Amino acid sequence: MSITSMLKGNDFPRLRECIRDRTPERSAFVSSTGLPPFSRDIPLLVPGTTSCAHDTALVGEISDYAFCLDILRFVERNREAVFEQFFEPVQTNAAHIIRMEPTKWRAHQRDFDALLEGCRSYIYGADIPTAQLIRYADQLNKLCHYHQVHPDYRPRFWETFSQPCDPKVEGDTAELIRVFRETFLAGGVLKKDSVIALHPSLALRTSPVGIPDLYADGVIYDFKSNKNMGYSWTEAAQVYCYHMLQELYLRFEPEELERTLIPPEPLKGIALYFSRYGDLEICELKPPRHLYPQELDTLADLMDEHYRGTTAKGRDMMLDTLAKLECDRLLRRLLRGESRPEPPEFPVGERVYAYKQGWGTVLECLDADGIRKVKVAFESGKTLQGDPKKVILLRRVDLEQDPIIRDCYDAPPTSLFFPEGE
Repeated sequence: MSITSMLKGNDFPRLRECIRDRTPERSAFVSSTGLPPFSRDIPLLVPGTTSCAHDTALVGEISDYAFCLDILRFVERNREAVFEQFFEPVQTNAAHIIRMEPTKWRAHQRDFDALLEGCRSYIYGADIPTAQLIRYADQLNKLCHYHQVHPDYRPRFWETFSQPCDPKVEGDTAELIRVFRETFLAGGVLKKDSVIALHPSLALRTSPVGIPDLYADGVIYDFKSNKNMGYSWTEAAQVYCYHMLQELYLRFEPEELERTLIPPEPLKGIALYFSRYGDLEICELKPPRHLYPQELDTLADLMDEHYRGTTAKGRDMMLDTLAKLECDRLLRRLLRGESRPEPPEFPVGERVYAYKQGWGTVLECLDADGIRKVKVAFESGKTLQGDPKKVILLRRVDLEQDPIIRDCYDAPPTSLFFPEGE
């Protein structure tokens, strides 16, 4: 579950209330314009020409990726590592496409390679027209959202992958890029040697997922393309949640922060950048904004309710998350040309949990003509049969020893797997 979904929903009222009590109020922010924070007097610099909600949202998504490429071009420190981290979701989705649509992938691999090389050339100083930058950003956005495309619409996805944006979308995005360069990049927010991370994934195993747009020199930023200016507690809470997740990392899993490229030290501030206004709203983090150990313990317990609460759905969400993460790791290894692990054994009667299928029991494990087939009956009533070579096993040995899963279930599963056909 994402932070945004958690804040807008009512599934976890205690956690939501805990976050709301700690979210900075309007008066805690300072506007870069010199006007009062979130003032409706701040001039709208990019009113935009798009009318439908889909195109307006698309402008925000594409501009986000364009901003990231501009930031990578501007900040020289640790550029290659930041680029690799930023490009990882694209690589992961490329691996899924190779697995699910190999024919389509072969037809468009040249486009993907051109995208990677074009982005890399741009961040290292190559001059390209803004229209080309927008095309790169649009393709990045499409690939990062590929998993959300319904199978019936994937042919249309490939038809439009290399096509230019709608002229209105491209025009609005170009204006947002212009304002971003004039206000954010030229405004002294970043330095050439700034310590940055782009789209770092902040998610302990028992927390909602938080992916801020930018970390830079002790401040976490979230980009907003809203047409209306004003304070929203959910937007403020969203960026404050990133701070809380980072503090949870520092307390419970400081070594895990290394993979996010965020230094293991307290944040100095949180900020919202309103791209249509060129306005940066910053909240300095200092006591009592920082969380004390007992608060972090309470927050961690509340977040655990996602999985240790009264609903089986919440607990199973965790298992799906673990299975999906393991699948992504394996697919990235295969994309790099590494060999696949040996296929697992599935004894008859073994209780298993399959990604997107739920709980099941192994009915039989057959060997026919040298091909092993595993048949699993799921509680949903569905029976599936597949080749274990196309099954990704998740932590068979460690699973029963996992304290979170052990606390969730009276009889924990002995294995989880991810059918590659899903």
